[in-house]
Amino acid sequence: FALYVKGLILRHQGKIEDSLQIFRLVTELNPQNIRNIKQVARSLFLLGKKEAALDIYNDCLTIDQNDWEVYHNRGLCYA
Repeated sequence: FALYVKGLILRHQGKIEDSLQIFRLVTELNPQNIRNIKQVARSLFLLGKKEAALDIYNDCLTIDQNDWEVYHNRGLCYA
């Protein structure tokens, strides 16, 4: 949980690449935690890598098809 919060803080500070590295690490540690996976996608989106973010959001749907946030953020990738 501490690494997850560190990733959020780094992103809030504008250090998107650093936050992406942290979120990828926590996703490796717990690959079924959808919150971690969504943060990887969010960081990719903020870096302008919308296709990569969209791919990860689509992967999230294999874990939870009812996560409204995933659908919302997928829509943002198309905007």
